[in-house]
Amino acid sequence: MPAGMLTAIASVESHFNPNAVSEAGAQGMFQIMPTTAAALGVANPFDPREAAEGAAKHLARDFQQFGNWNHAIMAYNAGPQRIENYLAGRGKPLKQETVDYLPKVTDAFRRVDLETGRDAGQPPRRAQRG
Repeated sequence: MPAGMLTAIASVESHFNPNAVSEAGAQGMFQIMPTTAAALGVANPFDPREAAEGAAKHLARDFQQFGNWNHAIMAYNAGPQRIENYLAGRGKPLKQETVDYLPKVTDAFRRVDLETGRDAGQPPRRAQRG
């Protein structure tokens, strides 16, 4: 997986909010649906580390299926079956959300500082005092 891809997805999905919940029910920083989380072995999608591991599995699985990062990113958003149908010319057209998702993720990916793994478009984090 390209370095920084998970950072880009977390940026687009939740703006790095580990407590995010979508109207559709997707949870955590990586906005994983509960059924997808269970299938990936993610017990707590609100735990950033566990969610990142699940998101990495999700993307790797989609990339293995499609052999193309653009299609894998779209499948992360819409589900692999919908993308498979779309590519085969079957089923409904893609939702506008999915059409817009790919450029959002690729733009976020371009902003990732590969040395720190942080979104270069975000202000630097301040050190917390203990």
